[in-house]
Amino acid sequence: MLDSDKNSAICINTGKDFLDVVQSEEKPVDFDYPVVVKPCTGRASWSVLKAETEAQVAAAVDKAHSRIIGYEEDGSPIQSLIMVEPYVDGPEVDVNFAMLDGEVLFYDVSDNFPCAGDLTGGILGQHDFQETMFVLPSILPQSEQELLKDKLCNAPLAMGFRTGIFHCEGRVRNSSMHYITTNGTIDLETKTKPPTSKPSAFMLEVNPREPGYIGRLAVTWTFGVDYYAMHLFRCLGDWTRYRTTATPFANGAQHDCALVLIMPEKGGILTSDDPAVELRRTRPTRPDLRDSIAIHRNVFDKGQRVTPPDAVDMVFLSTVVVKTTKGRKDLLRKAEEIRENWHATIEDELWSSRPKVNLFPLSNPHCKLSRVAARQSYPIRCY
Repeated sequence: MLDSDKNSAICINTGKDFLDVVQSEEKPVDFDYPVVVKPCTGRASWSVLKAETEAQVAAAVDKAHSRIIGYEEDGSPIQSLIMVEPYVDGPEVDVNFAMLDGEVLFYDVSDNFPCAGDLTGGILGQHDFQETMFVLPSILPQSEQELLKDKLCNAPLAMGFRTGIFHCEGRVRNSSMHYITTNGTIDLETKTKPPTSKPSAFMLEVNPREPGYIGRLAVTWTFGVDYYAMHLFRCLGDWTRYRTTATPFANGAQHDCALVLIMPEKGGILTSDDPAVELRRTRPTRPDLRDSIAIHRNVFDKGQRVTPPDAVDMVFLSTVVVKTTKGRKDLLRKAEEIRENWHATIEDELWSSRPKVNLFPLSNPHCKLSRVAARQSYPIRCY
């Protein structure tokens, strides 16, 4: 950890292990609550939970450790170690950047809106860190965006990378802005009382890859930079085009874009069709709402089983990219209206009464599919 000198973290297997560590008579470990519990090996923020007491931490550790991430040759399950680390408050962001021989050619910052784990109160099952919405361009002060870029850029450099596309996530401690709700809409606003300490960047993760397909489309619509095209030019060694493709629109961002993530209300069998079609049918007087949806992806087809939202391998129901040229407030209003009217019918059914649709077959010890054949093809619809 780049911040290991400033933050304490431990790795354990079970909730009992955690209680043994914090209640040890010889050398107990003290934590400032709340803390974050997360698997050392995983994906998609699965089983990443916020806990505010020792009992909640123990329960969260057991839940996170229950997820099977693979199998040994003899069929015995593989489960991840679990990390317990401090919870860092402050606006969360995604930062993508393109580097050439250590030089940052282009970077973008998107605001990662609060998730359940950022909210106070609630119970353990509501303290996860599943994303809700990303909005770009960010409205954090430029000085804080530069701070994030400089800090997060150092991570791949420290790993030995000097050229490529990188996707990072982090938070701004002591930011001059925070999320508040005004007239039913949540967004970043400047704090009435400036923080007493200087802002600093905290790295959550770094990935030596491009952002996800849907996310990179939002970047392209907003700034005119196509990370996937840059990756291809990098593979070809065409450094002239690689550098040229990193040039954004001359007049800045052309749209405000939101990547809206729709979580299922419950698990069961999906019995309805594409929610976008239903949205257009039920809102005929709102063509602006329909036209603001640039692209969407439904993970589940009608008749498939939807994973429960509190499962250790939860999968989003849909991903929707909303865009507008009328400003951020218009974008947030439309995004919330689309979320409220994005309806899917999920019927209850006993899990044992129907074969399960395995979205990630490589986790099945009996699956003989190759990595290429195992990739899922989800319908993506553009307008």
